[in-house]
Amino acid sequence: MAWIQLEWDFGDRAKGEEPVLPDLPYIADPKTDSDRLINLQYRYLRGDETAWPELWQMSIKVAERIVRSVCRKRKIRPDADYLDDCTMNAVEYVLRRYKTRKGYFVRKNFFDALFQGVRHAMDYRTKADRIVDFVSIEDLDFIRSCQDDNCQ
Repeated sequence: MAWIQLEWDFGDRAKGEEPVLPDLPYIADPKTDSDRLINLQYRYLRGDETAWPELWQMSIKVAERIVRSVCRKRKIRPDADYLDDCTMNAVEYVLRRYKTRKGYFVRKNFFDALFQGVRHAMDYRTKADRIVDFVSIEDLDFIRSCQDDNCQ
């Protein structure tokens, strides 16, 4: 019995045609930063590579305002390093998806996407973070016991 190679119809990809982009949101008269970010997303996904750095810069400004607002609500006084770390992690959390998930785009409100990124950056703890905290607590207990016993 002879084996036959079955062929699969790959549609447009086999012909080398570009995949069709979904209907991306575009705001003709942007009034808010979220609208401006949506328009930058539109430009970037339509092939304008100059929109990518602009998208990063504007996202950083908006995410920093969100981080400050969340810190005020939680009554946290962040130092500059914490503020920068949370801001960059939040923006990276959102914008990384353009590079890793095919067909990803923000549909309605970019501010909400950045807010979720800020929540992730401030609240999410990895297993490695928890291990560091565990080791740190043990170290503190050891230091306290040495001070009580005057050990060296």
